[in-house]
Amino acid sequence: MKMGFPLPRGAGTVDFAAIMSLAAPMSGVPGSVPREPGVTTLTHRRATRADCRLLGALNHQLIRDEGHRNPMTEAQLAQRMRRWLARGEYRAELFEERGEVVAYALYREAVDEIYLRHLFVARNRRRQGLGRRAMRLLCDEIWPRDRRLTVEVLYANTAGVAFWKAMGYREYSLGLEIMPPPQSMAATGVSKARRVLARLGF
Repeated sequence: MKMGFPLPRGAGTVDFAAIMSLAAPMSGVPGSVPREPGVTTLTHRRATRADCRLLGALNHQLIRDEGHRNPMTEAQLAQRMRRWLARGEYRAELFEERGEVVAYALYREAVDEIYLRHLFVARNRRRQGLGRRAMRLLCDEIWPRDRRLTVEVLYANTAGVAFWKAMGYREYSLGLEIMPPPQSMAATGVSKARRVLARLGF
């Protein structure tokens, strides 16, 4: 699942109590979700520049899975991640189980808001509750509890919408668009890929 700036999109705020009520209060070693019967411990760590190649590959999977129009390659996405992390524009958190990266979150923290741009679970680890467990760690151990939480999701991504509503997020705004006709786009002499890259700051 992804939260980004694509259009059309829906944006929402969160009911923090709804997330916190998904499970019992956290306890034990910081940086981990307590063990439940038959469930291994989920740990987290802050991503560094050394992780950007992996983050670029996971971001590329995310774009393909949700049907986003972003044409960037894994290398370009990794480069963008390096720039974001180096400039402090975003922070990335990796979630691991038995030493394997199973999910990541990318977010921007402001004085009164935390904007979650990406939350992605590896393809081979989905439908195991990892998204919910990652959100528990974000809310319990990483994010301050006095901030407004926001997320954006593609309008057609019904599974994503359902997940975020289950996490306590509620609708706040809806972005709409009108695409230019194909002949007008072709007349500019600029490829679709180049237009999108320019929009993304490349």
